[in-house]
Amino acid sequence: MVLVNSQSAAYPDFQHFIRPYLGNFGVPYTVVDISSNAFGPTLTNYALVIIGHAQLDTNNVYLTAPAQSNLTFAISNGTGLVNFDNVLAGVSNAPLYAFEQAIFGFGYTNSVPGASVVFPPTQPLSQMSYITSLHTTNQVLFLSNAVANSSMSVAGLRLQSNATAVATCGNAPFLVTVKYGQGRAVQWASYAWMSSTIQGPVNGLDDLVWRGMVWAARKPFVMRGFPNLVTLRVDDVAGPFAWVHMATNAGFKPYLSLFTGDISSYAASLNDGRIADLSNLTATASVTASMHAFSMNTNEFFYFNHATESQWPDSVMASNYVLGTQWHQTNGIPISKVIALHYAEIGTNAFNGLTNWGVQFVLINVVPGTVEYVTPGAPWLVGAPYRLYETPQVADTDMPNYYADFLTVPGHPELNGKFFNAYCWIRNVGPNGVGEWGPSDTDVSGSILRGYNTLKRSFDSMTLATLLTHEWYIVNPGNEAFLFTSNHFQQILQGITNDLAPYNPVYVTLDYGCQYLRATRTSQLLTADLNPVTGQLSGSLSGSTDLPISVNVYTGADNSITNTPGTVPVFSGSTNVALAYFSVPAQLLGATLQNSNAVFTLVGACGCKYGIQASPDLQNWSQVQTVALTNGPVVVSQPLSPASQFFRAQRLP
Repeated sequence: MVLVNSQSAAYPDFQHFIRPYLGNFGVPYTVVDISSNAFGPTLTNYALVIIGHAQLDTNNVYLTAPAQSNLTFAISNGTGLVNFDNVLAGVSNAPLYAFEQAIFGFGYTNSVPGASVVFPPTQPLSQMSYITSLHTTNQVLFLSNAVANSSMSVAGLRLQSNATAVATCGNAPFLVTVKYGQGRAVQWASYAWMSSTIQGPVNGLDDLVWRGMVWAARKPFVMRGFPNLVTLRVDDVAGPFAWVHMATNAGFKPYLSLFTGDISSYAASLNDGRIADLSNLTATASVTASMHAFSMNTNEFFYFNHATESQWPDSVMASNYVLGTQWHQTNGIPISKVIALHYAEIGTNAFNGLTNWGVQFVLINVVPGTVEYVTPGAPWLVGAPYRLYETPQVADTDMPNYYADFLTVPGHPELNGKFFNAYCWIRNVGPNGVGEWGPSDTDVSGSILRGYNTLKRSFDSMTLATLLTHEWYIVNPGNEAFLFTSNHFQQILQGITNDLAPYNPVYVTLDYGCQYLRATRTSQLLTADLNPVTGQLSGSLSGSTDLPISVNVYTGADNSITNTPGTVPVFSGSTNVALAYFSVPAQLLGATLQNSNAVFTLVGACGCKYGIQASPDLQNWSQVQTVALTNGPVVVSQPLSPASQFFRAQRLP
């Protein structure tokens, strides 16, 4: 359940920053606007409560004392809490919320500026928290994506001994965890980093969002997530293709953006059989290819007239498609479903030809018909998941690019929604100015590290992992000489796959990766429910898919959390899928007060005994009644003692 307040000045932050993350991770959730909807004891039915923005209810108009008590009770009974509201104190740093003080017990100081996030070890033997364990010990991540010396304001939090700052910023707690009763809670001191003006998505902090939710949530916890798919994209390809064989030998399934005219020219002059080699490679399931441009020459672009920075006349565009189709057919090279554009340029009159080719995916980060690589250059494309609301900046930067959305083609409403944009390019890993993988014969270890870090960033952010470079890092375009001595290129590729092994990656074609990414956007995981009697965990989805997708099922606690994916078959409309089966502990489905008696509805594994426990303060529990479950839910009535406020059930040996 996500709690928001549409009357709050910070309510738009949920739509602009938090909700895109929930959508990208595929978290099933219900939004409750506290200004118009009350929430009660049913909070205990949820695995996780998320407070979706700052200044939730600073005057406690809607978060009444009973509402806050219900929230506290739910967390104490095992529901998780992730709180993005970092405005927790008012005048003179006085606490605003009773539930926050009950769970975290913060003291407050003035906010502090921070320019980097630090990840200290917080577990025994100097181990990292589950939430931060994808980072290295004491790693320092500078907030420097878009603005030099970026900083953000972090709430001034003073922690009690039971709370842990698993990440810090400006020497202040940035991400805080606490265990409360049977529940776990996570507090963010700021989410300002989600703005691209400070750090932005897919830039080193996304893992804290989803892993914080997983850590806090009652298990089993379900979200769609994204599998660790690996794609390799190489642009400006003219061959020869010995390096492609090396890539497939290492397990990669390369996508080749072709300079078709250059390939034919070199093949004719060198007579090296490269076209036949390319035909054989693309006849397998391991290599895909499509038109990038006729040539690297500025007047031989295919989809756009780069020389004049304008789109081709319709007659020229039609002629280009005739020539391109003939080239692919004559040489026996099938056309990929993916088009990667040279200089990100494509005219709006080029899309009908793509339809005839069977192309479904166009990778682009600017509006079709605009030009990125000029001064000042086109602004970035507005698109999901993360570039829907912020003012677009100039696209030609080293910011990570991640789009997973259907394209709008200006002037062609009939084409809107026909092409999916799966543009995944992390440009800020490696030396300044490279902006891509850029393997080097003279830097084998650095090439391995750049490749690994690029793909790891995608895995950690739950995005489609694409290792992108240009062929001129591999083959000299002037004399077609292979730029690697000995077996260095093979060594680099194998080094990347070796280092990635703990992630259990799946190496796929870019065609498949784009298709899978699209399926996560045409379908939605609506709910995930655990039957308290049978132990069946099921997921309900709507929409459609054209290939099976997976859903992540998390179990365990703390650093023993594991993920077992469940499979969702191809479907259209809606489907309900059994994801796993569990031995179910007792649960209190409901609790009401009747004539000074606490009346419970208790469910759990039949044939087992459960103890009803009472506590005045969520800490000092005492057993007051024993119940045996024999055939489904039972109703238990327990007289209230004056000091008892909270009740729970625990399975007995």
